[in-house]
Amino acid sequence: MSEPIREVVPAGPPGSGVAPSVEFEGSEESMRRFLELVRVLDERGVLRLVRDLVENNEELVRIALDWLSRPENVRAVENVRALVRAAERIDPARLEATGTALVRALDAAASAPDDGRSRGALSVLRQLGEPDANRGLRIFLEILRALGSANRGGADGSSRDRPTDRPA
Repeated sequence: MSEPIREVVPAGPPGSGVAPSVEFEGSEESMRRFLELVRVLDERGVLRLVRDLVENNEELVRIALDWLSRPENVRAVENVRALVRAAERIDPARLEATGTALVRALDAAASAPDDGRSRGALSVLRQLGEPDANRGLRIFLEILRALGSANRGGADGSSRDRPTDRPA
């Protein structure tokens, strides 16, 4: 876990000789990770973008900060953080392969000819005998199990089976 930042001293005016500094509570490892993050942000152009936004678009920054500070938007920000934490655990190659397979499946379903006949339960059961269909069904069932398990109940004993926005 990262260490908290205790103090940030901004740079003084150009020519003042006052350099910016950041003081961390904790290890040199925290500082190394922070500097690595700054390096990556700089390489990707994010630092320049943020600087330009702050320098040239004060109104845009004010609007964004105003939106982020509203109580009704706190949940949205927390949800984005939760999604980022979840995304950190997904192997990018696996996600790309799954996304590619999903696009192929959607394309195949959209281009399949419709002969006008309805498919019965026996037709579905026959298709489950196909190895790829069976593998896909097992993946789908595992997703359903994980979702059901995650929504069985919270660590505090509360039930997650009911929507939280309705009265109990």
